[in-house]
Amino acid sequence: MTVRSPRSKVIAPWVRTRLRTAPGTALALALLVAVTAFLAAALPRSVDRYGDSGLRQAVESAGAGRTVVQFNAPPDHGAPAPERDAGLRGAALEKDHARILRATGRSLPLDRAQSASGVRSTEPQEMAEPWLPRPDGLPPR
Repeated sequence: MTVRSPRSKVIAPWVRTRLRTAPGTALALALLVAVTAFLAAALPRSVDRYGDSGLRQAVESAGAGRTVVQFNAPPDHGAPAPERDAGLRGAALEKDHARILRATGRSLPLDRAQSASGVRSTEPQEMAEPWLPRPDGLPPR
């Protein structure tokens, strides 16, 4: 054990020295640390919220042209007419529809309740229904 002489000087800790010599600077440093900690905690949350609201607005305002996936297949002109007709009927269409839904998997999640399949003509058809408007007196297409 060492014996201290009465004349040995105890060195004051750094914090106490800093607070006594420059209390304003120490207070400014403490305030700067507090503000930095607040921003570090609050800024990522506000950026996430802003990004989420932007994504929600983009999805809500997107029209069908940007949110619909459409698959087209040309008819098999080499097949006999009965086979072509069978390929356009319910069971064959449902089989193709299920195959497309399985093929997309997780990379493109599809809403199965909102998905549809069917056949459409590429040429306009005349409509004979009397309730459809005929602005020029011509049958609607």
